[in-house]
Parts: sequence; C-alpha cells; structure tokens
Amino acid sequence: MFSFKDIEELTEREIDKFYQEYIKFDGFPAVVLAKDELKNTILPGIYNTIIVNDIGYKNGLREPELVTLVAKYLADTVGQLINPNKIVNTLKSNHFKISYSAVQRYLTYFEEAYLFYKTNRYDIRGRKMLATQGKYYIIDSGLRTQAIGDRLSDRGSILLFLLNY
Repeated sequence: MFSFKDIEELTEREIDKFYQEYIKFDGFPAVVLAKDELKNTILPGIYNTIIVNDIGYKNGLREPELVTLVAKYLADTVGQLINPNKIVNTLKSNHFKISYSAVQRYLTYFEEAYLFYKTNRYDIRGRKMLATQGKYYIIDSGLRTQAIGDRLSDRGSILLFLLNY
C-alpha cells in the first residue's frame, strides 16, 4: 500500500509501469496480490470460470465457444453502440452459426453474471431511456485483456473503459 508521500516520490517510469499493470490485471485481489509469475495464470482462470461456469453451465449452453466469441466482440467494442444483428452477421461471416435470439440471451447472461453492464441511450427530446442499442462495458480491464489479448496500444478504448468504470 502506498502513502501519499510514496506516490509523490515515484518517477514517471514507475507510474507508467503501475498504470500498465493496472490495465493488464486490474483489481481482482487474488490477481493483484499474487506474485508476478502467477498473475498470468490466475486471471485466465477467473475469466474462464465466469464464461464456462457462471454463464455456460448455469444456463445450459452447449456451445461455450460462441459465448466466448460474443464476449470477445463486446470487450473489443467497449463504448460503442451494440446491435445484436451486427454480432450475428460478424460471427456468420466467420462461419459460426448463431441466431439473433441467442445473442440476445448471451447479452442478458453477461449482465446477470456481472461480466458486462449495459448503459442505455437517452432521448433528450422525449426525455426517456431508449431500449435499443445500448453500450456494453466489461467490469474489469484485466478481464478485457483476457478476452481480446494484450493490446495496450488500444489507448482510446482503454481510456473510455476507465472513464466509465
């Protein structure tokens, strides 16, 4: 744990190192408190447990690969409007068979498992929330790294994620 005085004495390089580590691993205590060589083992275990157990088994899904692909799509499009039809078309263009209703169910399962949360659009003129095309945010940047890989060069999406965290 750092005191304010400790933080004041950090060099820019040390601050950047801590920032990069935060983006890659985020805040699961089991990961943060683990030795460096174990962090890359623990985080995938947490992510796979959520995808396979909390979402897959709980909801009786027989194709966890599709759940993983939809999660990857959402993690890669953080902060963008999500259209389930676009997810279906993207997966079909890559030779995966999935229906619109399956994608809708997966989106619900992600929210129920607290892997993603949805923000709805607001109609200023009508003064009401819009039900279609919300934005999805993954709850942990470490899980985002697990879903899409270690792409720290994607600074815009990372910053957008952090601002909405």
